[in-house]
Parts: sequence; structure tokens; C-alpha cells
Amino acid sequence: MDKYIREFLEYIELERGHSQLTIRNYEAYLSKFADFAAEQEVKSVDKIDLELIKKWRLALHRREISNKTLNYYMIAIRSFLKYLSKMDIESLAPEKIELADTPERKINFLEEEELERLLKAFDGSGKNDLRNNAILRLLFSTGLRVSELTALNRDNINLEHGEFSIVGKGGKTRVVFMSDEARDALQNYLVKRHDEDTALFVKELRIKNQESKEDKENTGRLTPRQMERIVGEAGKRAGIVKQVTPHVLRHCLSATTRISMPRKLVTARDLYYNENTTVKSVDFSRSYQVAARVGSKTKHLTDRLIQIKAGGYELICTPEHRLFTLDQWNICPILVGNLHVGNYILAVKKISQQSKFFYHPDLWRFVGYITGDGTISHRRRGVIITDKCKGNLDYYSKLSENFFKKSGAILPNPTSRSYTLTIYSMRLIKFLDNLGVESLSKIRRIPSKLNLASLPEVRGFLAGLYDAEGNEGDPKIYSASKELLVDVQMLFLRLGIDSHFYERNRQVKLPQGKIINHTIYYLQILHQPDQKKFVQNIATRKKINVSCGFDGEKIPAGKIVMALYSLAKVQKKRVWPYFQKVGLKYVKRYTSGKIIPNKKTLMKFYGQFKRMHLEDRRVNLLRRLANNNQFKWVKVGKIKPMEAEETVFDFGVEKYQNLVTNGIVSHNSFATDMLRGGADLRSVQSLLGHVNVTTTQVYTHVTDKHLREIHQKFHNKAKRKTDNV
Repeated sequence: MDKYIREFLEYIELERGHSQLTIRNYEAYLSKFADFAAEQEVKSVDKIDLELIKKWRLALHRREISNKTLNYYMIAIRSFLKYLSKMDIESLAPEKIELADTPERKINFLEEEELERLLKAFDGSGKNDLRNNAILRLLFSTGLRVSELTALNRDNINLEHGEFSIVGKGGKTRVVFMSDEARDALQNYLVKRHDEDTALFVKELRIKNQESKEDKENTGRLTPRQMERIVGEAGKRAGIVKQVTPHVLRHCLSATTRISMPRKLVTARDLYYNENTTVKSVDFSRSYQVAARVGSKTKHLTDRLIQIKAGGYELICTPEHRLFTLDQWNICPILVGNLHVGNYILAVKKISQQSKFFYHPDLWRFVGYITGDGTISHRRRGVIITDKCKGNLDYYSKLSENFFKKSGAILPNPTSRSYTLTIYSMRLIKFLDNLGVESLSKIRRIPSKLNLASLPEVRGFLAGLYDAEGNEGDPKIYSASKELLVDVQMLFLRLGIDSHFYERNRQVKLPQGKIINHTIYYLQILHQPDQKKFVQNIATRKKINVSCGFDGEKIPAGKIVMALYSLAKVQKKRVWPYFQKVGLKYVKRYTSGKIIPNKKTLMKFYGQFKRMHLEDRRVNLLRRLANNNQFKWVKVGKIKPMEAEETVFDFGVEKYQNLVTNGIVSHNSFATDMLRGGADLRSVQSLLGHVNVTTTQVYTHVTDKHLREIHQKFHNKAKRKTDNV
């Protein structure tokens, strides 16, 4: 056992690039375990079993150590066993070792005014105040570890561009960005520095000779502990009674983002103020949508947003928000600020939710028709509907008679080739008011009850809306209200129909001859399977065309296929004959990104890798990706930085660490400042700059603290140019 432990420690140092501190910790944990195993007369790794692990747990427990500390030992053993498994050395399976339950940490928040006071704690002009102010703003601006900040040298920083590279644990390099306020604070501090010390931040050197008038410079690099004391002192000066440490995290969504809940769709703003704290989340292990509790909520102002358009869906969020993509290993988080046009992100094919019955579907159909083409006049106490098709007006006049005992009058329009239906009914007006149907068409939304309504009611509303605003032929629906169409897009998702949102700017000539700029929005059903679902579900009075063919749903798994293909060659598999048999003659077309494989092609790759007996978990991942009917991959078509003074919202989702936002799967948006909580290991690994997940697991069980961006409101009030965002 001692021999293999030494080899394991060498492996994590040379191959995995772990720090010396991590290696020392692992050595201490495993040495103690080896000594205990020897006492139990277990000296070889093939004799390690669950009984031995149970006894070791009990021995540690009797030493009165916490479950958190006990988990350090267990994680070290699991990592060791994973190494043995990788080396094909017989021993206990690492997944059989479970971690102890630890108490949930209390989530503490700093209110906005508290954070503002914190960042103003050192507002003096002295050298120490300037230094401490720069430390606070740089920490909150970049998300650096305290140890990383203390290790910085002056020549590491590029003040002109406001960015620099940092070498984190394991020698891993990443780029971090400073806010304008952090950059100014740092520059003010460095101007006061006249010493030759290379350290970015230096500690105070007291003058021993009090009679000397010489201004001796502060020298000596600040230690991490000293920097933590500075942050703590800032909290005291700001009058904050909560524990203040340098660890924060913030991802944020635009207020109008539609978020899926188990029973309805709500905006991010509404969810923040809603007492119901359960949302729809994705269980990746089962590839299924589930309900998950929101553990935390917060909001703050930002002046930086990014508009993402992907596969006909739109999401507006901060650059620090995270979505999901597919790399050579698995589904993984990606920072919105790192997205590029052409990337693929994860979305849902259908929003599944519970519902209840409100009104007859035909009544909803009538409401949908009014929402599309109706003018609600409280002054005239009636509803005026205009349509070129007199048959439509006859149809909806009868529905008005059925539900409101008023049929209305249909008259030709003298200024155009259309007809007008006028229904004078205060009962109808009050009904529409209670539903929340806006009088002005440009600001209309779907009635909020429709988000809770049953599917037959949804179908009825969409049929009426399409009769009013829909297209003959290719299924396409228009509106002057962008928010209405985004609502409708979410209703289509409830029916499992994929629709693509577009906007078009054009010039329109008014009847008086004046030409104005006009933006029109529309949803289009592009693909044959969705067009068929549309025809089956939406009983519109208009004739709809269905496309002749469909190439199949695209899965951006080329990197995984390439990795498996390379692995097969390394293992000297006879690759060419396998793929030639199923018509995959030019594999590089799919692995280079020129062609995105569809589900059928992906299953061919899976089948051939399986026949080669290629041993890699990603072989089965190909099958799961190809067979999954819950999700889809949408291609990023546009990324647009936006400048706005807007309140954005955070939600921390427990267990599954994700939520469905505007049909796109968003990574868990942990809430606000000083948040502590359990997070998805892979995302935290990336956030904290860890070399591998094992180190991240140890770290999260140590402190559950997260270092990342918080500077939105407090560091970026100055407007930035688009190319600097």
C-alpha cells in the first residue's frame, strides 16, 4: 500500500499538476489511513473493502472530528482508489465510498447599501487607505483568490487594458478583468508608491527612528492573512455585523426572462417577489426535467448586459451568467462572456408543467383573436376587430354571442379592403380587464392565467391569435409586441413546438404619405416535425403548409467523436472498415465542425465504437445524446453587448444547479454577495481555477466559498464603449 501511495502522490504532482499544499494534505490523510490499515492487518490495496472503510470512519468519528473534516479523509481515499482503477490495479471501487452529510450553511446576504458602505470604508488619501481601497475593489472586480492577489507583481498588471493573466493552482492560467473603478483605485495607489518592491501590494514598515524625518517606504509583500484582515476591517468600518470575507459570486438574468416553474411560467422579476421558491430544473443524470427549490434570491443594478440569440431563442443576461455547451468530455457550463457565434448551447424541447382549467377553450380562442387584432375602447364601451376575411369575423361574432350574448355588427371598412366587427359589451370589457389584456397592442402580453391553464386552453388561445396575426402557407405569426411573441414562444414550448423568434426593421409609408421606421416581430415554425405538431394542435382557420423533408435534429458532438476516434487509433483499432460499412467514409467532416451530425449519424458512430469494444464512458454518452427527446442544441447566431441601467436578478437553485430560462438551460445562478452553499463541482472547478474536480471537491467541503464577480453595480457605473464590454 505504501508503494502505491507514493506512486499516487507522484502522479498528482507530475500528471495532474496539484500544488505542494494539496499533495502534503493527501499524503497526511493517506499515511494515517495506511497506518490504520496496517493495524487491521491490511497491507495491500486489494484487501481494502467497505468493512475497513467503515472501521476507519468510526475511528475518525471517535476522535470527535467534524463530518467536514472526515470528508477530507474520504475524498483523499476515493482519489487514491480512482488512481488504482485507472492503473488497472484491483481494489475497492471508489464510488462505493460515500461522503458524510454536512449541515447546510446559513446563506448570508449583504444588502446593496451595505456593499456600497463596504467599498467606501477606506476613502482617505493616505497610502494605506489607497492600498486598502484598491484591494477591495480589485478583489470584488476580478474574483481572485486572496493568495493570488498577494502573489501579484506590479509588472503583471496592464492598467491600460484593464486585464491581466493570473497563474492559479496547478499552474493553470486564466485571464481576469478589472472594472473601471478598480483600475482607477489601483492607479491612485501605485502613483503614491516610490519604492522598488516588485509586489503589487506591500505592507506597512514602521519607522524605528522616530527622530528621522525621512519618509521611509512601505516594503514587504502583504500576506493572505493580512489581506483578509483588511477586508474584515472594512466590514467593521462599514458597520456591518455579518461576517465579511472576500468571497462572492454573481450571475444575473434580465428582469423579463421567462423562468419555468412546476405550475407556470414567470418572469425573473416575478419569481424574485414570489413566495413560491420552486422552479423547473434539469437532472442531467436522468436527462429529465424536475422540480428544484430556489435556495437564494437577490437583485442588483448593472450597466452591462449581453443579448444572445440562439436557434430562434433570445436571452438577455450579464456576461458572468453561465449556460451549457458540449465539449470533448460532457455537457459543461460556459460563461456567456466566452460564447462565440457558432457555439451551441443547451435548450429544452418542451416545457412540462402541471396546470388547471379556467375557461372553455373556445372562450380562450376568442380572447386570442382579440389579443391579435382587437382594439379595446373603454370610451366607446366596446371591442373593435378588423380583418380582411369576413368569414373570420362571422366565426368570432358567433363566439361572442355564445359567451357574452352580444354578436356585434360587421361592416366594410371604407378606407381599405377589410371588414370591421364592433361588439358593444361592458361585460366583455370587464372580462378582458380582469384577464389583464392591454388596450395598447404594442405592450400586450398573454393573460397571466394562460401560464397556468390547461393545454386545450393554450391551444384555443393560440388558434385565435393565429387567426388574427398568422400567415397563410408557411406557419408564421406576427405582432407589434415583442414581449407578446416571447410569451407565445413559451406557449408553443408547452406543446413541444419549436418556434424561432425574429425581428425585422423596415420603413413604412403612412396613409398621410409620411415614411417612418418600423420594427415588426414574428415567430416562425421552421422544421417539418414542428410544423406537423402545429397542424395537429392549432386548429387555425388558415391553410398551413408543411415542409417536404427534414434532415434530422443536430447534435454538436463532433469533439466527442473526434476524441473517441483518436482513442481508437491509439488502441490500434481497425477504424476504417467499421465506419465504411455504415457510410461514414469521411469522418473528419463531422469532427472538424464542418458538418454537425444529426441523431441518426450519431447513433452510427455509437454503434461502430461499440463494435470496436472501445472502453470509454463517452461511447454511451453518444447514445444518450442521440436518444434524448427532452433537450435540443441551439446554435448561437448573434451576441450583442448592451448598455443599460437595469435591475437584474439572481437565483440559487439547490441540488441540480440549473434552471430553464426563456427555453434555454441556464447554469445555477448563485445568489449574491458572501453566498455560501454547495455548488456543481465542474462549474466551481472552472470558477475557482482548480486543476481538477478532486481538488474542487476538497475545497468546497472545506469552506463552500466562491470567488467571483460582484462588480456590476459598484464598479461599472461609468458607461463603457461596446468594444470594451
